[in-house]
Amino acid sequence: MVREAYRQQGIGRRLMAAVIEEAHRTGVRQMRWQVLDWNSPAVDFYRSLGAAIDTDWYNCRLSQAQIAKLVE
Repeated sequence: MVREAYRQQGIGRRLMAAVIEEAHRTGVRQMRWQVLDWNSPAVDFYRSLGAAIDTDWYNCRLSQAQIAKLVE
């Protein structure tokens, strides 16, 4: 994450370029990450990189308390 005060300076693009370069260098077959649907600037940024945004998936989680309650 690039803090708001440092955005619009190309930092995010350089960070992603470094990650992509490392992925290529090490033979990574796919990169996945998450972005919240309301975060339009981030969605636009990732689209500008050519990323496919899959809007069909939802992330689910259970807290430790919820897990404990389910096994009682």
